[in-house]
Amino acid sequence: SEEKEKARLDFWELKVEEDRYRQELIMRLRHDIADVVAYDRIAELAERKMDLLDRRIGMIEQMLRTGERSVVYYTKANMMRAEARNDFARAVQNQADARRKLARRADIDQHAPVQTHDPVEIPDDLDRLTALANGFRPETGLVRRQIELALKRRRMERLKLIPWFNFIEFSWHREQTRAEDWAELSMGIELPLFDWNIGNIRATNLSVKKGEARYGAVLESIDEDVRSAYMLYRDLLLDWKNFRISAEAHIRDAEKVVSEALVYETLRPDEVLEMELTLIDTHRLMTEKRRDLAYALSDLLFALGVERMEQLSDAAEDED
Repeated sequence: SEEKEKARLDFWELKVEEDRYRQELIMRLRHDIADVVAYDRIAELAERKMDLLDRRIGMIEQMLRTGERSVVYYTKANMMRAEARNDFARAVQNQADARRKLARRADIDQHAPVQTHDPVEIPDDLDRLTALANGFRPETGLVRRQIELALKRRRMERLKLIPWFNFIEFSWHREQTRAEDWAELSMGIELPLFDWNIGNIRATNLSVKKGEARYGAVLESIDEDVRSAYMLYRDLLLDWKNFRISAEAHIRDAEKVVSEALVYETLRPDEVLEMELTLIDTHRLMTEKRRDLAYALSDLLFALGVERMEQLSDAAEDED
Protein backbone atom coordinates (compact mmCIF):
# COMPACT_ATOMS: atom_id res chain seq x y z
CA SER A 1 0.00 0.00 0.00
CA GLU A 2 2.84 2.38 0.85
CA GLU A 3 4.67 1.64 -2.39
CA LYS A 4 1.47 2.11 -4.37
CA GLU A 5 0.82 5.46 -2.67
CA LYS A 6 4.42 6.51 -3.37
CA ALA A 7 3.95 5.65 -7.05
CA ARG A 8 0.74 7.71 -7.12
CA LEU A 9 2.61 10.60 -5.51
CA ASP A 10 5.39 10.47 -8.11
CA PHE A 11 2.77 10.46 -10.86
CA TRP A 12 0.95 13.41 -9.27
CA GLU A 13 4.16 15.45 -9.11
CA LEU A 14 4.57 15.01 -12.85
CA LYS A 15 0.91 15.86 -13.37
CA VAL A 16 1.27 19.10 -11.38
CA GLU A 17 4.21 20.16 -13.55
CA GLU A 18 2.26 19.28 -16.69
CA ASP A 19 -0.88 21.16 -15.58
CA ARG A 20 0.99 24.33 -14.58
CA TYR A 21 3.03 24.26 -17.78
CA ARG A 22 -0.15 23.96 -19.84
CA GLN A 23 -1.80 26.78 -17.87
CA GLU A 24 1.25 28.99 -18.34
CA LEU A 25 1.24 28.20 -22.06
CA ILE A 26 -2.43 29.22 -22.27
CA MET A 27 -1.64 32.45 -20.39
CA ARG A 28 1.17 33.30 -22.83
CA LEU A 29 -1.12 32.47 -25.75
CA ARG A 30 -3.70 34.92 -24.40
CA HIS A 31 -0.95 37.54 -24.13
CA ASP A 32 0.03 36.91 -27.75
CA ILE A 33 -3.58 37.28 -28.92
CA ALA A 34 -3.94 40.53 -26.98
CA ASP A 35 -0.73 41.82 -28.57
CA VAL A 36 -1.92 40.96 -32.08
CA VAL A 37 -5.30 42.63 -31.54
CA ALA A 38 -3.64 45.72 -30.07
CA TYR A 39 -0.87 46.10 -32.63
CA ASP A 40 -3.25 45.54 -35.55
CA ARG A 41 -5.34 48.44 -34.30
CA ILE A 42 -2.33 50.60 -33.40
CA ALA A 43 -0.80 50.10 -36.86
CA GLU A 44 -4.11 51.08 -38.46
CA LEU A 45 -4.37 54.22 -36.32
CA ALA A 46 -0.72 55.12 -36.94
CA GLU A 47 -1.26 54.95 -40.69
CA ARG A 48 -4.34 57.17 -40.46
CA LYS A 49 -2.45 59.65 -38.30
CA MET A 50 0.43 59.79 -40.76
CA ASP A 51 -1.97 60.46 -43.65
CA LEU A 52 -3.70 63.23 -41.68
CA LEU A 53 -0.39 64.89 -40.85
CA ASP A 54 0.63 64.75 -44.53
CA ARG A 55 -2.59 66.57 -45.42
CA ARG A 56 -2.00 68.99 -42.56
CA ILE A 57 1.43 69.91 -43.92
CA GLY A 58 -0.11 70.78 -47.28
CA MET A 59 -2.71 73.01 -45.62
CA ILE A 60 -0.12 74.79 -43.48
CA GLU A 61 2.07 75.42 -46.53
CA GLN A 62 -0.84 77.23 -48.19
CA MET A 63 -1.53 79.19 -44.97
CA LEU A 64 2.15 80.05 -44.72
CA ARG A 65 2.06 81.63 -48.17
CA THR A 66 -1.00 83.69 -47.26
CA GLY A 67 0.45 84.69 -43.90
CA GLU A 68 -2.19 82.88 -41.81
CA ARG A 69 0.43 80.68 -40.15
CA SER A 70 4.03 81.33 -39.14
CA VAL A 71 7.11 79.30 -39.94
CA VAL A 72 7.19 78.13 -36.32
CA TYR A 73 3.83 76.43 -36.79
CA TYR A 74 5.08 74.87 -40.02
CA THR A 75 8.24 73.57 -38.31
CA LYS A 76 6.25 71.97 -35.49
CA ALA A 77 3.96 70.33 -38.04
CA ASN A 78 6.97 68.85 -39.85
CA MET A 79 8.35 67.49 -36.58
CA MET A 80 4.99 65.91 -35.75
CA ARG A 81 4.84 64.29 -39.18
CA ALA A 82 8.36 62.87 -38.80
CA GLU A 83 7.45 61.45 -35.40
CA ALA A 84 4.25 59.97 -36.82
CA ARG A 85 6.24 58.23 -39.57
CA ASN A 86 8.52 56.70 -36.95
CA ASP A 87 5.49 55.63 -34.89
CA PHE A 88 3.97 53.99 -37.95
CA ALA A 89 7.20 52.13 -38.75
CA ARG A 90 7.44 50.87 -35.16
CA ALA A 91 3.77 49.89 -35.15
CA VAL A 92 4.17 47.84 -38.34
CA GLN A 93 7.28 46.18 -36.91
CA ASN A 94 5.53 45.37 -33.63
CA GLN A 95 2.53 44.06 -35.54
CA ALA A 96 4.71 41.70 -37.59
CA ASP A 97 6.58 40.50 -34.49
CA ALA A 98 3.35 39.87 -32.57
CA ARG A 99 1.77 37.94 -35.43
CA ARG A 100 4.92 35.91 -35.99
CA LYS A 101 5.06 35.05 -32.29
CA LEU A 102 1.40 34.00 -32.20
CA ALA A 103 1.77 31.94 -35.39
CA ARG A 104 4.76 30.09 -33.96
CA ARG A 105 3.12 29.39 -30.59
CA ALA A 106 -0.34 28.45 -31.92
CA ASP A 107 0.88 26.85 -35.17
CA ILE A 108 -1.39 28.99 -37.37
CA ASP A 109 -0.89 31.16 -40.42
CA GLN A 110 0.83 34.43 -39.63
CA HIS A 111 -1.82 36.46 -41.48
CA ALA A 112 -4.82 34.61 -40.05
CA PRO A 113 -7.57 36.92 -38.72
CA VAL A 114 -7.88 37.19 -34.95
CA GLN A 115 -11.30 37.81 -33.42
CA THR A 116 -11.70 40.52 -30.81
CA HIS A 117 -13.97 40.33 -27.80
CA ASP A 118 -14.89 42.76 -25.07
CA PRO A 119 -12.95 42.24 -21.84
CA VAL A 120 -14.59 39.73 -19.50
CA GLU A 121 -15.53 40.92 -16.04
CA ILE A 122 -14.88 38.57 -13.12
CA PRO A 123 -17.15 38.98 -10.05
CA ASP A 124 -15.81 41.21 -7.30
CA ASP A 125 -15.34 38.60 -4.54
CA LEU A 126 -11.72 37.99 -3.59
CA ASP A 127 -12.49 35.43 -0.85
CA ARG A 128 -14.52 33.31 -3.24
CA LEU A 129 -11.82 33.48 -5.90
CA THR A 130 -9.20 32.39 -3.38
CA ALA A 131 -11.36 29.44 -2.33
CA LEU A 132 -11.81 28.46 -5.98
CA ALA A 133 -8.07 28.72 -6.58
CA ASN A 134 -7.43 26.34 -3.67
CA GLY A 135 -9.55 23.79 -5.51
CA PHE A 136 -8.32 24.51 -9.04
CA ARG A 137 -4.58 24.76 -8.40
CA PRO A 138 -2.95 21.29 -8.67
CA GLU A 139 -0.35 22.06 -5.98
CA THR A 140 -2.94 21.64 -3.21
CA GLY A 141 -3.81 18.13 -4.40
CA LEU A 142 -0.14 17.20 -4.46
CA VAL A 143 0.46 18.32 -0.87
CA ARG A 144 -2.68 16.52 0.31
CA ARG A 145 -1.35 13.29 -1.19
CA GLN A 146 2.00 13.86 0.47
CA ILE A 147 0.21 14.17 3.80
CA GLU A 148 -1.77 10.98 3.11
CA LEU A 149 1.47 9.09 2.43
CA ALA A 150 3.02 10.42 5.65
CA LEU A 151 -0.08 9.34 7.60
CA LYS A 152 0.10 5.83 6.15
CA ARG A 153 3.77 5.57 7.09
CA ARG A 154 2.98 6.72 10.61
CA ARG A 155 0.20 4.15 10.98
CA MET A 156 2.54 1.43 9.74
CA GLU A 157 5.23 2.36 12.26
CA ARG A 158 2.72 2.50 15.11
CA LEU A 159 1.41 -0.96 14.26
CA LYS A 160 4.91 -2.33 14.89
CA LEU A 161 4.49 -1.54 18.60
CA ILE A 162 1.84 -4.26 19.07
CA PRO A 163 2.39 -8.03 18.80
CA TRP A 164 1.80 -9.29 15.30
CA PHE A 165 2.41 -12.46 13.32
CA ASN A 166 5.50 -12.50 11.20
CA PHE A 167 4.75 -15.93 9.68
CA ILE A 168 2.10 -18.71 9.80
CA GLU A 169 2.75 -22.21 8.41
CA PHE A 170 0.48 -25.26 8.20
CA SER A 171 1.79 -28.73 7.30
CA TRP A 172 0.41 -32.31 7.13
CA HIS A 173 2.63 -35.23 8.15
CA ARG A 174 2.04 -38.92 7.38
CA GLU A 175 4.16 -41.69 8.90
CA GLN A 176 5.57 -44.25 6.53
CA THR A 177 6.07 -47.10 9.04
CA ARG A 178 3.01 -46.61 11.22
CA ALA A 179 -0.63 -46.07 10.47
CA GLU A 180 -0.51 -42.65 11.98
CA ASP A 181 -0.63 -39.16 10.57
CA TRP A 182 -0.89 -35.70 12.11
CA ALA A 183 -1.17 -32.05 11.27
CA GLU A 184 1.18 -29.32 12.35
CA LEU A 185 0.61 -25.56 12.70
CA SER A 186 3.59 -23.27 13.18
CA MET A 187 3.50 -19.56 13.72
CA GLY A 188 5.82 -16.79 14.78
CA ILE A 189 4.80 -13.79 16.83
CA GLU A 190 6.90 -10.67 17.09
CA LEU A 191 6.80 -9.16 20.57
CA PRO A 192 8.09 -5.59 20.81
CA LEU A 193 9.47 -5.96 24.34
CA PHE A 194 11.62 -2.91 23.84
CA ASP A 195 10.43 0.26 22.17
CA TRP A 196 12.98 0.10 19.37
CA ASN A 197 10.61 1.76 16.85
CA ILE A 198 10.10 5.05 18.68
CA GLY A 199 12.63 6.82 16.43
CA ASN A 200 10.70 5.92 13.25
CA ILE A 201 7.44 7.01 14.86
CA ARG A 202 8.89 10.37 15.76
CA ALA A 203 10.24 10.72 12.22
CA THR A 204 6.84 9.97 10.70
CA ASN A 205 5.15 12.39 13.13
CA LEU A 206 7.57 15.06 11.99
CA SER A 207 6.86 14.17 8.36
CA VAL A 208 3.11 14.65 8.93
CA LYS A 209 3.69 18.00 10.64
CA LYS A 210 5.94 19.14 7.82
CA GLY A 211 3.30 18.13 5.30
CA GLU A 212 0.64 20.11 7.13
CA ALA A 213 2.96 23.12 7.35
CA ARG A 214 3.72 22.75 3.63
CA TYR A 215 0.00 22.68 2.89
CA GLY A 216 -0.50 25.91 4.83
CA ALA A 217 2.41 27.49 2.95
CA VAL A 218 0.92 26.46 -0.39
CA LEU A 219 -2.44 27.97 0.56
CA GLU A 220 -0.73 31.18 1.64
CA SER A 221 1.26 31.33 -1.60
CA ILE A 222 -1.90 30.81 -3.66
CA ASP A 223 -3.66 33.52 -1.66
CA GLU A 224 -0.83 35.97 -2.39
CA ASP A 225 -0.82 35.09 -6.10
CA VAL A 226 -4.57 35.53 -6.43
CA ARG A 227 -4.64 38.71 -4.35
CA SER A 228 -1.88 40.50 -6.30
CA ALA A 229 -3.27 39.40 -9.67
CA TYR A 230 -6.81 40.37 -8.70
CA MET A 231 -5.80 43.79 -7.35
CA LEU A 232 -4.06 44.63 -10.62
CA TYR A 233 -7.00 43.31 -12.66
CA ARG A 234 -9.52 45.25 -10.58
CA ASP A 235 -7.59 48.53 -10.95
CA LEU A 236 -7.18 48.12 -14.71
CA LEU A 237 -10.84 47.12 -15.09
CA LEU A 238 -11.95 50.24 -13.22
CA ASP A 239 -9.61 52.38 -15.31
CA TRP A 240 -10.92 50.78 -18.51
CA LYS A 241 -14.57 51.28 -17.56
CA ASN A 242 -14.19 54.92 -16.55
CA PHE A 243 -11.98 55.83 -19.49
CA ARG A 244 -14.22 54.03 -21.96
CA ILE A 245 -17.31 55.94 -20.82
CA SER A 246 -15.61 59.34 -21.01
CA ALA A 247 -13.71 58.50 -24.21
CA GLU A 248 -16.79 57.29 -26.07
CA ALA A 249 -18.64 60.46 -25.10
CA HIS A 250 -15.65 62.55 -26.20
CA ILE A 251 -15.43 60.67 -29.50
CA ARG A 252 -19.13 61.19 -30.23
CA ASP A 253 -18.89 64.93 -29.52
CA ALA A 254 -15.71 65.31 -31.56
CA GLU A 255 -17.14 63.40 -34.53
CA LYS A 256 -20.22 65.63 -34.44
CA VAL A 257 -18.04 68.75 -34.44
CA VAL A 258 -15.98 67.44 -37.34
CA SER A 259 -19.03 66.54 -39.43
CA GLU A 260 -20.65 69.95 -38.80
CA ALA A 261 -17.39 71.76 -39.58
CA LEU A 262 -17.10 69.98 -42.91
CA VAL A 263 -20.64 71.01 -43.86
CA TYR A 264 -20.90 74.52 -42.40
CA GLU A 265 -17.18 75.43 -42.34
CA THR A 266 -17.33 76.49 -38.69
CA LEU A 267 -13.65 75.56 -38.21
CA ARG A 268 -10.51 76.01 -40.23
CA PRO A 269 -9.45 72.93 -42.21
CA ASP A 270 -6.32 72.45 -40.10
CA GLU A 271 -8.40 72.75 -36.93
CA VAL A 272 -10.66 69.98 -38.21
CA LEU A 273 -7.57 67.84 -38.72
CA GLU A 274 -6.51 68.64 -35.17
CA MET A 275 -9.82 67.20 -33.93
CA GLU A 276 -9.34 64.09 -36.03
CA LEU A 277 -5.82 63.66 -34.66
CA THR A 278 -7.22 63.90 -31.13
CA LEU A 279 -9.71 61.17 -31.96
CA ILE A 280 -6.91 58.91 -33.21
CA ASP A 281 -4.89 59.46 -30.04
CA THR A 282 -7.97 58.63 -27.95
CA HIS A 283 -8.60 55.41 -29.88
CA ARG A 284 -4.97 54.41 -29.43
CA LEU A 285 -5.10 55.01 -25.69
CA MET A 286 -8.27 52.90 -25.47
CA THR A 287 -6.52 50.11 -27.39
CA GLU A 288 -3.54 50.14 -25.03
CA LYS A 289 -5.77 50.08 -21.93
CA ARG A 290 -7.72 47.19 -23.39
CA ARG A 291 -4.52 45.23 -24.00
CA ASP A 292 -3.32 45.88 -20.44
CA LEU A 293 -6.67 44.65 -19.11
CA ALA A 294 -6.44 41.49 -21.24
CA TYR A 295 -2.96 40.87 -19.83
CA ALA A 296 -4.22 41.29 -16.26
CA LEU A 297 -7.18 38.96 -16.89
CA SER A 298 -4.96 36.19 -18.28
CA ASP A 299 -2.57 36.56 -15.32
CA LEU A 300 -5.51 36.30 -12.91
CA LEU A 301 -6.78 33.14 -14.60
CA PHE A 302 -3.30 31.63 -14.34
CA ALA A 303 -3.17 32.50 -10.63
CA LEU A 304 -6.57 30.82 -10.18
CA GLY A 305 -5.44 27.72 -12.06
CA VAL A 306 -8.27 28.19 -14.58
CA GLU A 307 -7.84 27.36 -18.25
CA ARG A 308 -11.29 28.38 -19.48
CA MET A 309 -13.77 30.98 -18.27
CA GLU A 310 -16.45 28.27 -18.26
CA GLN A 311 -14.75 26.70 -15.24
CA LEU A 312 -15.63 29.74 -13.14
CA SER A 313 -19.25 29.73 -14.27
CA ASP A 314 -19.52 25.95 -13.66
CA ALA A 315 -18.09 26.44 -10.16
CA ALA A 316 -20.67 29.16 -9.49
CA GLU A 317 -23.47 26.83 -10.62
CA ASP A 318 -22.16 24.06 -8.36
CA GLU A 319 -22.19 26.46 -5.40
CA ASP A 320 -25.79 27.45 -6.16
